[in-house]
Amino acid sequence: MLGNLPANIESWSQKELDRSARQLRVSMRIGKELNPHAVPTYRLAPSDVRTVLLRPGPGVSGRAWTWGSDDNAHAAVFSVDRQVVARDRIRRLTLLTGIVTILRHENDLVEVRAATEAEAARVLTVEGMRS
Repeated sequence: MLGNLPANIESWSQKELDRSARQLRVSMRIGKELNPHAVPTYRLAPSDVRTVLLRPGPGVSGRAWTWGSDDNAHAAVFSVDRQVVARDRIRRLTLLTGIVTILRHENDLVEVRAATEAEAARVLTVEGMRS
């Protein structure tokens, strides 16, 4: 699982638990299929990934933002069109952005990997049209 269990899971019926387990298995299978080379992944809140035309779901690419401990933080995942946006010198954090593809969306978290060249090209084209 990407995050914590849903808040009220202890009150779920067996039918709801079974449905949730099936969805989790499907989500995990799709995530593996979208990451066939098992490249590094990272977990974010869905609101940290801007997907212009589609909701943040598996297979959708977009621009993600995250804070890291330095300019090289999360380099494997935020490698495509990577940019340092800001530095917080007091907290010693760096705001990074890069183009990623969502592998899974579960319990208010998304798991992402670096976008492929074709995925990034689509995001850059849409960003260019919106500028």
